[in-house]
Amino acid sequence: VLWFAAANMSSAAYNVDSTLYEPRDIDIFMAKSVNLGLDWTEPENVTNTTGLKEVGVHLANIGNDYEVGVYCQVPNFAVPTAGTAQMEDYLNYVYVGKYENDLEHLSADQNDDKEVLPSRFALKQNYPNPFNPVTKISYSIERSSNVALKLYDVRGGLVETLLSKRVNAGNHDYTLDASNLPSGVYFYTMTVDNVSKTKKLILMK
Repeated sequence: VLWFAAANMSSAAYNVDSTLYEPRDIDIFMAKSVNLGLDWTEPENVTNTTGLKEVGVHLANIGNDYEVGVYCQVPNFAVPTAGTAQMEDYLNYVYVGKYENDLEHLSADQNDDKEVLPSRFALKQNYPNPFNPVTKISYSIERSSNVALKLYDVRGGLVETLLSKRVNAGNHDYTLDASNLPSGVYFYTMTVDNVSKTKKLILMK
């Protein structure tokens, strides 16, 4: 089993003076491979904060097939420690946690039923992506739970609550019709039992 972690920009704001997009939110994304790197799970946003910049991510030297230790730094830009503008020149908080992914726990029953029950909450990448104007969002939950699915713009503003109801265990699909939205980059976040996962989608009209 191989584990991968990286800090990546989740939202940005356009700077007219520099003509660049400046990061407003940076999160830690994790992925897992069970075949020596030939295939990887979809990168999963494991911090999913708003406005914070998680950087300097590191993985533990030792893990197992289903979990690995991970830590990152979060700079506090209100407390500079040096005269330059680098992230490491501010007071940094260190967050330590554990990432779990039991990909290999999925199994069919004795009748080889194709409807496999998930062993945990999973949110898949929408398909197609990019899309115009309809796309499908698939997800799985291990038990009946309250599910909330929300759509955000690239600045982190809430566009619409797509789903908010109790859903039975199993594999489910949500069809998003974005006919009323302008082209651009959006993020969809699903929350199940206080656990949230976020994916990026691109609407191109």
